[in-house]
Amino acid sequence: MQKRNERLTPTPCTTSGWFGLNCQYKCHCARSAPCDKVDGTCSSGCHPDWFGPRCQYALMKFTVHDSSRSGGDWLTDQRDETCNSGTITSVMMTLDTPIPLTWIRLVVNVTDNFKDTILRYQEKGTDTFVLCENLKTAKVDDKTLDVICETNNTVEMLLLQGSVVNKLCSLYISKGRNVALKQPSTQSTLYEDWYASKAVDGLVNDTVDEESQGSTCSHTMPDSRGWWKLTFLRPADIAMFVLYNRRYIYWRLEKFELTVSTDNTSEPAFMFRDPGTSSTTTYVYTVVPPTMICDARQVKIEAARDQNMLTLCEVEVFGEVSCPRGWFGLACESQCNCVNQTGCFVHSGGCTSGCAVGYTGEDCKSKCPIGKYGAGCTETCSPYCSGPGKACNHVDGSCTNGCEDGYTGRKCDEPGDTELNAQRLAVHSVVDQTEHVAMLTETALMVVRKGIQAPGVKNIALPEHMEPAVPAAAILTAQAQIMRVIISLDARCAGPDNACRRANGYCEKGCDQGYKGDKCDSAIPLSAAGSTGRDPVKHDTKGIAATVAAAVVAAILVALAVVGVFTFFRRSFEQSNRDLNQIVQFMARRQSTISEGPEELIFRDNQVHDRRDLGPGSTHLHDPDANISDHFEETSYYETLVKPEK
Repeated sequence: MQKRNERLTPTPCTTSGWFGLNCQYKCHCARSAPCDKVDGTCSSGCHPDWFGPRCQYALMKFTVHDSSRSGGDWLTDQRDETCNSGTITSVMMTLDTPIPLTWIRLVVNVTDNFKDTILRYQEKGTDTFVLCENLKTAKVDDKTLDVICETNNTVEMLLLQGSVVNKLCSLYISKGRNVALKQPSTQSTLYEDWYASKAVDGLVNDTVDEESQGSTCSHTMPDSRGWWKLTFLRPADIAMFVLYNRRYIYWRLEKFELTVSTDNTSEPAFMFRDPGTSSTTTYVYTVVPPTMICDARQVKIEAARDQNMLTLCEVEVFGEVSCPRGWFGLACESQCNCVNQTGCFVHSGGCTSGCAVGYTGEDCKSKCPIGKYGAGCTETCSPYCSGPGKACNHVDGSCTNGCEDGYTGRKCDEPGDTELNAQRLAVHSVVDQTEHVAMLTETALMVVRKGIQAPGVKNIALPEHMEPAVPAAAILTAQAQIMRVIISLDARCAGPDNACRRANGYCEKGCDQGYKGDKCDSAIPLSAAGSTGRDPVKHDTKGIAATVAAAVVAAILVALAVVGVFTFFRRSFEQSNRDLNQIVQFMARRQSTISEGPEELIFRDNQVHDRRDLGPGSTHLHDPDANISDHFEETSYYETLVKPEK
């Protein structure tokens, strides 16, 4: 007995006329042109017998009952530019071979919403049309609609109604795709090199030459009743079987038996026995089950009971793979992009419920274009997203490449660092150290508790794991970072509010006297010449003496001023450090009160309080050692600092 075909390691396809890994799928392009070896796309269009995604779906032939225009040739010519003249309001069709319906494609000549599309069907052996009550539709584009009528019964006639008929150009009825192609197969015995796999190799040879047919057919030995078996790698929904017989000694296939199994039980889901009563030679057998066979796993074909040898030149099984909900594709390899994660059409990925947030286009396969996101791709990414095209995530709008300077947040729609301005930080370069200690401490506490980057502080170094107590190092890091901001914004911008731009720090109203540059950060040097306009080289001795004396006096005054300022700032910074140490010690003792947010500690009445201990009207001091200075205000100074500018 021949062993089942082993699964091969996936390799790119290099064989002409095939595509996909291991050349799993056959091209069906117009004029026998090659298709793309990766995705099967036919640049020349589909062969007249095939249509749909990658031209993989066999076209069911049908007859149109239309006496007004050449028997409905306009609908069956497969030319989407020939359309209904507008006089026909309904179309009735008879299928050449009654089969269980899979799906239908409609093409119109103008944009349509297809909402009033009505489809009725007539089952084989009946004379009544039944309405497809649960008609499922999915737009491929504004002029193309895919339709699935949920009936598993064999259909013989169709009736299409609705305003869509007035605009109709083409109608394609699918009988499925060949899901048997290159699936694993075995047979009872092997005759020479006529392997079981040759019955599903996609090669149909119509010649009568025995030798050439042997290269494309399977064949068993004559010593026992021969059988051939196909096992699907994935369960399949089957609508029709087509068996190609050998032209030489064709009678050996007469009275064959075909069975389909959906599981490992002995009871078949479907069985067919050829009656063998045909008076003509049969080279091709078509077998249609009365209803769709769902989740089929195995197909077995046996020779007649009085015939040992079995020869099959090709076995085609038309239908569709049964993909898990939410997946589609030739091998169920693609995920549906439908709203609310509903299922999609297996053949295309088309969504009956519409596209999921962040997707658009043909069968919802495309992500929103760069610069757009959200439901229907109608939302625009923030203009403050950084990088080319202001790109953001196609689903939630979060900026892909971060934010431009001056903005923060997932969507870069929140004010960033430069909400701090010179007016709030300092007045004419004189820094109130007490207020800054309060601001620095609150900022540091927020950063440490929340583990986030506070507005006004860039690249602050946070501890790897946030401790319940406030680490002193984190507070000092915050202080150093913010002090650098204070120094850089030394109130040199002109105007009453010393305003600068949020994004780059440029002064909005020019510079104070004595400074220049976009940020007013460069001092203007004094003129080398005197105000009198005299040549500085040509002067008398008295002038020189007077100048020297004046310079000496000025130098002494400057030296005294420098010493005074240095002494003032040193005392102020010493006081700041003492205040910080008090806060660190206090927070270390109050570990359990730190983890609930920056509002937990407030500064009031010159002391640090735990807000939870300050009920209405309460003046209880949580820790008498927590005095900081006489300048803390009741309102959080940090909140004042980061309040957005109007």
